Amino acid sequence: MNLKIWSPLTLLDDELLANIRLVHILGRAVLFVTYDDDVFGFGPNSSGCLGVESGTGKMCLFKPVPLKRMRGKLIKEFAVGGQKFDRTFVIATTFTGEVYFWGKYFKFPSNNTIDIPKTYEPALMQSFPKTISTVACGHDHIIALSDTGKIYGYGLNTHGQLGRGDTRPSYTDEFGMVNEINQGELKDKIIVKIACGSDFSAAVTDDGQVYTWGCNSHGELGLDNGTGKVLLPTRVTLLNNIIIKQIACGPSNVLAISDLGELYVWGCNHKGQLGLKDTTSRKKPVKNDFIKRVVKVGASLHCFTSAALTENGEVFMWGDVNAISHFSPQKTPYESIHEVFAHFATPSMTYKSLKQPSTPKSLIENLLNAFNEKEFSDLTIIAEEKPIYVHRVVLRLQSVYFRTMLQEHWSSEDQRIIPIDRDYDTIFAYLKYLYTGKLKPDFSLILEVYALAEEYNDRVAQLYCEKILINGMTTDNCATLFAAAVKFNKLELRKSCLSFISHHACAVISAAYSDEFWTTDVAKEFMKECIQRKLFKS
Repeated sequence: MNLKIWSPLTLLDDELLANIRLVHILGRAVLFVTYDDDVFGFGPNSSGCLGVESGTGKMCLFKPVPLKRMRGKLIKEFAVGGQKFDRTFVIATTFTGEVYFWGKYFKFPSNNTIDIPKTYEPALMQSFPKTISTVACGHDHIIALSDTGKIYGYGLNTHGQLGRGDTRPSYTDEFGMVNEINQGELKDKIIVKIACGSDFSAAVTDDGQVYTWGCNSHGELGLDNGTGKVLLPTRVTLLNNIIIKQIACGPSNVLAISDLGELYVWGCNHKGQLGLKDTTSRKKPVKNDFIKRVVKVGASLHCFTSAALTENGEVFMWGDVNAISHFSPQKTPYESIHEVFAHFATPSMTYKSLKQPSTPKSLIENLLNAFNEKEFSDLTIIAEEKPIYVHRVVLRLQSVYFRTMLQEHWSSEDQRIIPIDRDYDTIFAYLKYLYTGKLKPDFSLILEVYALAEEYNDRVAQLYCEKILINGMTTDNCATLFAAAVKFNKLELRKSCLSFISHHACAVISAAYSDEFWTTDVAKEFMKECIQRKLFKS
């Protein structure tokens, strides 16, 4: 992604930009990590959010300053909490499961006598287990998810946002008193996703159920009641028969995606951030029918902008767009949700940490530009009498199949044209994937490439296609995917199909009813699995 769409990054030279692997931006404050694992901050630092030496918390850093304590810590992502500009704090999680904190601490009520600790330098939060995979932040609290599916809370608890049944804060000078959130209806559940709004928290379990707790003044908990606060995790029962795969929170609103790509929204809507063509807040989940087949959503604690990416690569935005309210999803020319928040959020920001490709971008761009360019090619693949211009070295590096064929059968450097008895679109997509690591979001094409990768024994391409197919599974294509799983003996794909069928059996069978699928032996296997799982019982 072109990092210069964020104006602060235009101040950096191209060499440094190319060396950035992770960046987080809020307004003009910037934190970034290089491929060498150095960490830098620059921009406004009034709250100490840039993690510089103590005593410099009121400064504005006009050039990148290293965070020496974070060098070599293998930062995985940043999360920014607090309120923009005046009191912001930063959490950094590492690939080793550690959690670091810096910036201005939580703001307690004026009658609170607890002394608020301060740190402008990164400090390890030692009371968190060393298994944290991600963190979400509110105005004054933190929720952390471990790689074992447990969640932990820290910070203020005025509205019950720590989910432990009371409103007492949770902290000491040594970052102690972190509490595991394992009470109420969330007890003993395995958590896979977390999110935070200003003063509330949300979690998704491994079976796709949503639980919320904390402030409910705008209906942000989705519980369809007028309760001002909920002190324990409570299931959003109006989503009982819906499997939620992803969740995101604005300050007081929630966006959630189902396994069918449906978008559900609830909470505050004064800027149109629910995208329902009005400004009426919702106390319970409502399906947003103005946008279909959603695969990713974006929202932020620090603005009222909402955005979504669909299965076919379209990006939509709504809510507060450059300080103008848009009450329904508007299609954009962008390819990424990050572009929406760069150009239209107030302030400009990354809605989450932006991770750059693991390879220097210039190399990716060069490879992408070189694919199917006759001028630079040294090998031509012919499929259906149409040429595809490639490079021997790339094919040898990226594909065991082509490496073997080029060595054994096409080893002559004089042989520059190779015919392949394959559908042109399929072989073109596979060859382009070898260059870019990506496939066009086209279900039928990906299924064809999946079959080709199986034939070519390309395990990496198989896993890539399988992931896309599983994430894009619908009632219309589930039977087809099950047939592919049986044909290629893919246990993970088969397992995912059966899990999907267990929730949508009737719809899957109805969609495949008139299909030629039922004339195959695979149909017998399909029905056998359904019967064994008792999916036809009322």
